[in-house]
Amino acid sequence: MADERSSSRPRKHKKKKESLEVLCRLTPYAGHDPAIRLYNETTVITSPPAGLLQRSGSPYPEALYNFGYVFDESESQQDVFDRSTLDMIEQVIRGKNGLLFTYGVTGSGKTYTMTGKETSKACGILPRAMDVLFNSLPCQTDRCVFYPDGRNGFEVRSEEDAAISRERIEELETEWNIRISGSKKVSGFNDGMVSAVFVSYVEIYNNLCYDLFDETLTDDRMNKSRDLRVNGSAVYVDNLTEIEVTSTEQVMELYVRAQERRKVAETILNKTSSRSHSIFNVRVVMAPCRSDCFHPVDDPNRMVIGQLSLVDLAGSERTKRTGNNGDRLVEAGKINQSLMALRQCFEKIRERDRNNVMAPIPYRDSKITHLFKNFFEGSGKIRMIVCVNPRPGDFEENLSYGSPTVLREDQVGEVEILSSEGKCSQFW
Repeated sequence: MADERSSSRPRKHKKKKESLEVLCRLTPYAGHDPAIRLYNETTVITSPPAGLLQRSGSPYPEALYNFGYVFDESESQQDVFDRSTLDMIEQVIRGKNGLLFTYGVTGSGKTYTMTGKETSKACGILPRAMDVLFNSLPCQTDRCVFYPDGRNGFEVRSEEDAAISRERIEELETEWNIRISGSKKVSGFNDGMVSAVFVSYVEIYNNLCYDLFDETLTDDRMNKSRDLRVNGSAVYVDNLTEIEVTSTEQVMELYVRAQERRKVAETILNKTSSRSHSIFNVRVVMAPCRSDCFHPVDDPNRMVIGQLSLVDLAGSERTKRTGNNGDRLVEAGKINQSLMALRQCFEKIRERDRNNVMAPIPYRDSKITHLFKNFFEGSGKIRMIVCVNPRPGDFEENLSYGSPTVLREDQVGEVEILSSEGKCSQFW
């Protein structure tokens, strides 16, 4: 991916009425005959490898896939962040929610897009989001004033109790400090409020939830799964560790340490292939400041919480490519089932947005969808970045039925089949 400078390619930033938007990012490809290439700023065109046949025995046709926007190889990490995530930060500091999925097969640039490298120009969405968030919160309380209540909410400690709690905290040593932090910020924070930032990290493996900030979590996962609970319209992971943070460096240190606990396995395609979905949650809690001191009012009814969830979806590579068997085969089956459940939720959201009717969303079919029930019901913006490697060997994988992004609608995976004359002959 380009990371040296912001691209000069003109981009249209259309107002989106839809609650769901799918974007595409093309990985740089130096080989010959790319199987997928940029057609225009919202469309990619497929060029099936010569001799490749569908199950029916017929050749794959050329096709156009439409997205909300397509990032080509010239566009930088900053470009991707600005288009995909920046407006979500603005919503979060106003007490609203944002949900961003990344999806792609092995080698598609998904990890690079989400976290990038430890330099200012190459860092990804997560560190950039945290930079903007902290820059945009001028009135952060002292640590330990807000604290999680265990029911998806927060409470306020007295100044005395907060001071005692701070004495018990071990300072987090960070190594993620070789870059220059970004200076960008967004507006919208209520200056009459004080705030704090908390992060949590959830893994969904074989449709069970695990706390990646749980330092006792071992590879066998024995008796460590967490249940989902419902609190009003929100669904949350029971007894989940939430850690208060005050800098991007702290966030990235926690993230890197937790990554070592994530379930990975060696496949033919990747020596450390993710066998699970992961959700990195950032929550901003805000409350009015007391008139007599710099301390939040202890009133749950006046508290506001905004949340950004960054979801790294496991890929759905097919068995014949990965060499999966035994446990790996079970894992692959669970991954594909959850991706199909996500796809079905996306299709119902499209139906709701297009027809302006409240279509039931089948979010209970999988943990990855149940956890985001409130988003699917309209409480927050949803985006997905589909990372695509144009190499011919990934052609069928990119078009896999298991992909949750093969959707048949404007700006969410519309597909046109091209006739030999290059004209649109039908829609799927």
